[in-house]
Amino acid sequence: MIEQLSQFWRSQTSRLMLVYLAIIMVMSLSYSIVIYATSAHQLDRQLPRSGFIDEQGEFTPAERVGAYLRLQIAEGKQALIVRLYVLNLVMLVFGAAFSFVLARWTLDPIERNVEAQTRFVSDVSHELRTPLTAMQATNEVALRRKKLPLKDARAVIQSNLDDVQRLQRMTTTMLELVADDRPLATAPTNLHDIVAGSLTDIAPRALERDIAIDDQTKNECVQADSASATQALTILLDNAVKYSDPGSTVTLATERLRRGTWAISVSDTGPGIDKDEQKLIFTRFYRGDTARTHTGSHGYGLGLEIAQMIARRHGGSVELESTPGQGSTFSLVLPAAKRQK
Repeated sequence: MIEQLSQFWRSQTSRLMLVYLAIIMVMSLSYSIVIYATSAHQLDRQLPRSGFIDEQGEFTPAERVGAYLRLQIAEGKQALIVRLYVLNLVMLVFGAAFSFVLARWTLDPIERNVEAQTRFVSDVSHELRTPLTAMQATNEVALRRKKLPLKDARAVIQSNLDDVQRLQRMTTTMLELVADDRPLATAPTNLHDIVAGSLTDIAPRALERDIAIDDQTKNECVQADSASATQALTILLDNAVKYSDPGSTVTLATERLRRGTWAISVSDTGPGIDKDEQKLIFTRFYRGDTARTHTGSHGYGLGLEIAQMIARRHGGSVELESTPGQGSTFSLVLPAAKRQK
C-alpha cells in the first residue's frame, strides 16, 4: 500500500493533479478574500459617526452604540471566516477529486499515443530489419559462390527488388501522414472511375487470398480528387481483403447517406471489430489486438488514419459499422458533385 502510494506521488498524474488543485485553490482563496473584504466593508459601514434616537426618543451616544455594533460586527466577521474556512476545506476535498479526474482525462490520450508510437517504432524497426537482414543474407550467400548461374543471379536480384519495394511502400505510407492538410483540388468525378482504379490496385492481393469482390456500385458523380479518393478506397479494400477468410466475398456498394454526400461502402465477412476498438481504429499508429490481427496479416496501423485524412480533405469522412463475428463495413463518404451553373 505504501509502495503504491509512493509510486502514485511520483507519477505524472499526481503532479498534474497538484497543478490543477493549486489552480482551483488559488481561485477559491482569491474569491474568499474578495468576499470577506467586501462583506467586512459593508459591516463596518454600519458604525454610526455621532449617535441615534432610541425607541424612547432619547439620544444615545455614538460610543455606546459603537461598542455594541463593533461587538456584533466582530462576531459576524468571525462567523464569516469560519464559513469561508469550511467552504475552502470542502473545495479542497472536491477539488482534489476533480483534479484527479481532470488529470487522467488529460493524460490518458497522451499516454495512449505515446504507447502507440512506442509500439509503432518497435514494429517499424522489426519490419525494417527483416528485409534488410534478408537482403544481406541473400547477397552474402551469392558472393560466396565463385560461379553464380545467371538464373540464380536473377533470383537474387528479384529477391532484393522485392525487399526494396517493401521498404519503399513503408516509407511512402509514413510520408503520407505528413502530407499537407490543405483542401484538395477537386472536380466532378464518376464513382466508377474511383472504383475501377481501386479494383485494379487490389486485384492481385484478392486473387492471392482467393477473395471475390462483388461490385454493386452505381455510377454516381462526386466532387473529388480522383487519385487520392482512389487511394482511400484502395486502403479500405485492402483492409477488407486482408481480414477476410479465403474464399469469401467483399462487397462494394454505393449509398446516398445524407443530403449532398455519396458513400462507397466496403463490406467484409471477417471477424468484425469490438466496440471499444472501434473508437481507436482510426487512431494513428493503432494496431488492434483482437481477432483481426490474428489472421497473419501485417500492417503499420497507418492505413485507416490516412484514408480518414484523405476523406476529410475532401470534406467527407470514413465511417464504420461492425459487429464482432459478423464482419465490418467501412464507408468512404464524399460530397456529391457540384451542379454546373
